[in-house]
Amino acid sequence: MKHILIIIGLLMFCSIYGQDYPYINISKNSSYQIFDIDINKDDIKDKVASNREGNELLFYIRNGNKYNKVFQGDNYTMDGLYSPLKIMGFTEDSNVLYIKNIFSGAGGQTIEYFYTYDNNKWKLSKSIEISSDNLNTKVCEIENKKSHEEVCVKVDNKELVSNIIKNIQLKKNIDLYTKEFIFSLLNTYPITSFSVTKYNDLAFQLEKENKFDAGIFLLKKIIQKFPSRVVAYLNLADNYWAINDKDLAKKNYKKYIELMKSQNKDQSKIPQRVLERIK
Repeated sequence: MKHILIIIGLLMFCSIYGQDYPYINISKNSSYQIFDIDINKDDIKDKVASNREGNELLFYIRNGNKYNKVFQGDNYTMDGLYSPLKIMGFTEDSNVLYIKNIFSGAGGQTIEYFYTYDNNKWKLSKSIEISSDNLNTKVCEIENKKSHEEVCVKVDNKELVSNIIKNIQLKKNIDLYTKEFIFSLLNTYPITSFSVTKYNDLAFQLEKENKFDAGIFLLKKIIQKFPSRVVAYLNLADNYWAINDKDLAKKNYKKYIELMKSQNKDQSKIPQRVLERIK
């Protein structure tokens, strides 16, 4: 499957058309979906257009009040076998585009692509494939490097969320835990009151394995959904401290102490390192 993913990426991002598609025409065409995504990382929202059949994608960079087309490609649905389920900006890096496709046949396989825009070129940086049978779910993450590195894990479908988050042998599959994987996981299994403790446990494990970027990404998502979750601020602060971002660490340590007080929790349980680090 990994070779297919890479071929799709090349087809999609090497297919340039001579025919002009001005944005003003596309924006009035109901057969296209329009997405606001900052694709060139200049803090200005650009436009991504996809036709409803999912076999054409166009990119428009905003320049003043105009949108200039910089790319047009197709075939990212494997000739209609896969249907586009979601297109959005990958929020951690605003010049990364996320596309999720689903296979309508048995197993409900999904393929997720992460494309980056660098030096005026688009490239496939990572793919994630999720497939299921009656008993197991297989998750594979593929780096689009020369070696096309692939990391896969298979988990029992029983209590699937719990198995993916908690029961994966983290050390054995540590390379699987990137920001993209966490992003994909949250899109499929959102943070809820049921899963938030499991996700927090995963963030703590990521910190122990020095996967600070992925841990910070996950903890920020937890806090976004549950802004009063005390322990998440402590974990987030510890991650920031580990990467030597002491200003953000202190900010989150202080928020942790503030919530401990406002929620009438036992302040004797505040770790000594927290009190020392906020001085």
